[in-house]
Amino acid sequence: MTVSDLQGLEAPDFALRQHIEDWLSQSPILARHMAHISDQSRRPKARPALQVTTTQTADWSGKGFAGREVELVLTLAMRGEDKARFSALIAAMEERMANVPDAFSAGRIVTLIPQNRRTALTQDGVWRMRSNWRARAIIS
Repeated sequence: MTVSDLQGLEAPDFALRQHIEDWLSQSPILARHMAHISDQSRRPKARPALQVTTTQTADWSGKGFAGREVELVLTLAMRGEDKARFSALIAAMEERMANVPDAFSAGRIVTLIPQNRRTALTQDGVWRMRSNWRARAIIS
């Protein structure tokens, strides 16, 4: 297997993550209140930040199709004591995730299911929420 073969295997995961980032970025509420939405981890400053990453992937297939199962992790971080604002951002993110369009550049999402969510206030005053989602996509 060559390096280009490996890059080809990662392409559906990257395309799915990019599709999710783009969809979240188009939310008027999230766009107005977030510093950025990306796959890069950044320390939150005055404005909240949302990071989208993929952690686990697995191939799956059926008769006549190839698919990919991907675990997405959305991490929302916000400085300050405004828990109501933080909760409103979480609700906006989850509502947006519930309505992600199926079609994306590398295929079609078959299922997108929330797995779990953890929220905590760290010692340095940063609210953090980690939300895990499991996606299955048919790769075209």
